[in-house]
Amino acid sequence: MVKKIFKKLAAIIQKKPKTIITVVLAITAIMALGLSKLQLKMGNDVFVGSVKNLV
Repeated sequence: MVKKIFKKLAAIIQKKPKTIITVVLAITAIMALGLSKLQLKMGNDVFVGSVKNLV
């Protein structure tokens, strides 16, 4: 069953490679724009709740 799915996917990619590449590049560009808005917090307040939140 999985082999059948991959064969169909391969056939689609072989028929329209330029379209697939364009779509993948567009999705990548959109995701790259959102990457600058990503924030990473690694303090103790992230892992352990503060006393204010417990009361």
